[in-house]
Amino acid sequence: MTRASFDQRRRISDAELWTRLTEYGNAFFADSKFMSPTRFLTWLQASARLHIPLIPEVIARDMPPNNLPRARTIWGEMQTAGITVFEFSPGGDAIKVIGWSATDERFYDLLECC
Repeated sequence: MTRASFDQRRRISDAELWTRLTEYGNAFFADSKFMSPTRFLTWLQASARLHIPLIPEVIARDMPPNNLPRARTIWGEMQTAGITVFEFSPGGDAIKVIGWSATDERFYDLLECC
């Protein structure tokens, strides 16, 4: 977190920085950011339904090499295992959702949007 503020002439105080970090942490790790695969699909159905069939493609892009059939299998395993997916913003208007693959022992991107 930067000490920059909207007023470029003023540096924020330690107290202001701590308040910003606390607020950011509370929002970043809010309970609503953690979802089951079923809830994730319900959320997408309501907000971005066209992204649902693209989930395996997003996983495949995150694989070396890009392997769509294997990505479909990984997504199926994630849903069956009932993993927790995590939604966050890496900055700006971007939204990212990640999920853990027990098979590959790593996180895969499930959604990259907007």
